Amino acid sequence: MRVLVFFGGPSDERDVSAGSIKPWVTYLQADPTAEVTVVFIDRELRAYRLPPVYYYANTCADFETQLRTLDLELDWDEVGELARRHDVAVPLIHGAFGEDGALQRRLESWDVPFVFSEPDALAGTLDKQRCYETLARAGFPVPAQPAASNRTTRPARPASSRRPTSCTPMPFLPFTRLLGERDREVAAAHDLLAGDDARPRLGPVAYCTWTTVCMLSGVLRQVML
Repeated sequence: MRVLVFFGGPSDERDVSAGSIKPWVTYLQADPTAEVTVVFIDRELRAYRLPPVYYYANTCADFETQLRTLDLELDWDEVGELARRHDVAVPLIHGAFGEDGALQRRLESWDVPFVFSEPDALAGTLDKQRCYETLARAGFPVPAQPAASNRTTRPARPASSRRPTSCTPMPFLPFTRLLGERDREVAAAHDLLAGDDARPRLGPVAYCTWTTVCMLSGVLRQVML
């Protein structure tokens, strides 16, 4: 299986995605039947084919300048050709261009299978307020969300009201409950946010990821609920 992994992106969460690729490349490189290629997307949405020597870098700044020096940039037509030579794509970009469905729309236009959610579902959940409103209209229970803007300044909390250092149950855990106990409701919510034409995209890699999530959900329920 040929797997194409994307990470980086324009948001400030790009270094988080640099950490996200590590377990994927570790697992895939250990599998003799898998072939992995990694593409880095910079803040200006330029694409680069990442050499394996940089797979375990701590931050994107550790290798970004070197990629330009090594002339590893790909135009988007070349990215499309590269993607079509792979069996599945794994979008690991956090924030804009990854969690808003933009990269996934390109993959769809290239007819390349990918794991995780479809573009419309991603766009519908990146805006949390819109996501909660959509789910609430469909009858799903959602937590109350205070309105906020970029100009909102949160007042400092007095020391007496700060969260205790000991482990205490968290009141906001609807997703943990859904994972373990409401599989059909999760699927219905996904279809609602993705639109009527939503279809699951569970290839072998996605199946392994979903299996791991299902296993962990039981542990999370015991620890956090």
